[in-house]
Amino acid sequence: MQQDPAKTFPHKLPELNDYDGDISQPWLITYYAWNIDRHFKQRKRVKVSEGTTLSDRRKRAKADMKEIKEFLENGGYTFDKEPLPPEPQPESAPTEDQYTINQAIKHYNTYCEKTLKRKTYKSYQSHLRRWVKYLDRKNPEGEDRPSNTLRVSDFDAKAVQQFCDFLIIEEGKIANRTYNNITDSLYTFYEFWVSRQVVVKNPLDHIKDLTARSEKHTPFNRRQAKLLKEEMLERGEEQLWLFCSFIYYTFARPNEEIRLMKIGDIKAKTIVIGVKTSKGNRQESVRIPPGLEALIQQYHLRDYSPNYYIFSKSGQPGPSFVPEKWFWKKLRAILTDLRMLLPDTSYSVYSFKPFGVIELYNACKDIKLVQRQCRHKDISTTDKYMRDYGLFLDDDELSMFPVLDIVPTGNSRSSKLPANTCRPYWLQIRQSSVSHTIGPSVVKLAFSKPTK
Repeated sequence: MQQDPAKTFPHKLPELNDYDGDISQPWLITYYAWNIDRHFKQRKRVKVSEGTTLSDRRKRAKADMKEIKEFLENGGYTFDKEPLPPEPQPESAPTEDQYTINQAIKHYNTYCEKTLKRKTYKSYQSHLRRWVKYLDRKNPEGEDRPSNTLRVSDFDAKAVQQFCDFLIIEEGKIANRTYNNITDSLYTFYEFWVSRQVVVKNPLDHIKDLTARSEKHTPFNRRQAKLLKEEMLERGEEQLWLFCSFIYYTFARPNEEIRLMKIGDIKAKTIVIGVKTSKGNRQESVRIPPGLEALIQQYHLRDYSPNYYIFSKSGQPGPSFVPEKWFWKKLRAILTDLRMLLPDTSYSVYSFKPFGVIELYNACKDIKLVQRQCRHKDISTTDKYMRDYGLFLDDDELSMFPVLDIVPTGNSRSSKLPANTCRPYWLQIRQSSVSHTIGPSVVKLAFSKPTK
């Protein structure tokens, strides 16, 4: 250290740490002197260890602090004896083909957060975290854990199979649907990197879904809908019926779309489903059927502020939307009172959507109209959706199926059957003498009456 009496450099006066008067260890004097090479106040420390008594140690410390203070106030400074180290250069960001698994997930999550619905994004996040937990299960905290060192392209088909086996065998009670969701999310993650040519082939191409029970919502029928309407209106739940009617007529999703609809979304002939709420992240429109238009006029919805949400806690349009399960809780109470919540059913507010699809198709037999109202890009999606609920496009063709005809022959074998049983006659295929529109080959299934 040096002094320049003609100057005064930035500094900080000394402070003593006497460890509460403990002389069994050295005391420390800390101060800051200006480093003329690096241009900053550099911390300095001086140990005070002389003195066998507390009084002697304090005298020594006081003298040292006085000396340091005079040094600093009279132009004291410090400098580097060695050449200054080079300024640290920021590390260049890794290219995508150099990404570790953790880096790839971070990039992917950032992309998904901007492009996917929050619920889908959170689901992907959860499934990928489960994968990382599996990779790092033997070294969860270390910097050299697999997710920090393995490149995203290093996870091959063999490693995927080991992960899938782990989910099925070692995870225990994991449901088949949960397994399918995890592997589907991981497949989508790798498709993302295949499209960027970071990964040559998706390592999950060979993974098949496990058999899982369908989670379709049970549709209501006309009798049930009539009963529900009467019960809702009797209880004063007009807004609940309006909400269910919007689902029935528009085929929109209850929580993600209809619950967040605003008055301004209701146009003259259509209802706009915006980018932020639609499933496909694009603005779409559905037509307003006469039944829904009558309800819109009955409740004077177009007279409210266009910025109001159609459904609010007040029971009429308002500035804030209802919570996610608001209407389901109300409907569930009614279904419970009507004893409609049976073990083999899965009713919900969503049940009004397939009910509407079934009613529209049975009325018009126009799958293109159903496709447009469902906002499906591909008609095959509509066909599959309808088949899931028992609607088939080739019903009329099946009516050409020849009928199986069983006629009596008087064969004595029928008398050998036990008493009180239904005794079938011998089969005989014959040309029916009865006129049918479905074709000449008709088959009748005839059984004898039970013997007494």
